[in-house]
Amino acid sequence: MFCALPDNIGNKKYCTPWRQKVLTYDFQNYSSLGKEKTLNEIQNAFSVWLNVRNLKFERVFDGSQVMNIAFFRSGTVDKSKWLRSGTVSKMA
Repeated sequence: MFCALPDNIGNKKYCTPWRQKVLTYDFQNYSSLGKEKTLNEIQNAFSVWLNVRNLKFERVFDGSQVMNIAFFRSGTVDKSKWLRSGTVSKMA
């Protein structure tokens, strides 16, 4: 599966495939909606993907996740620091 939009990093554009069929995830924090509402909304979003792609989303608690979900207020995060670290491949 390929991403829908390319990642723009500097003057390069990337669009790399996700080869995994099971995407593991965990939360760094929760949105201002609160824990339960955040969990429900993320599950709803994953359901949309499940309807169009052969993917399974599995929450893990051991630090082995391929997706780390975090919420920040707009303008409070230095995205360039994350991109330079080489650890972030997708950010929305």
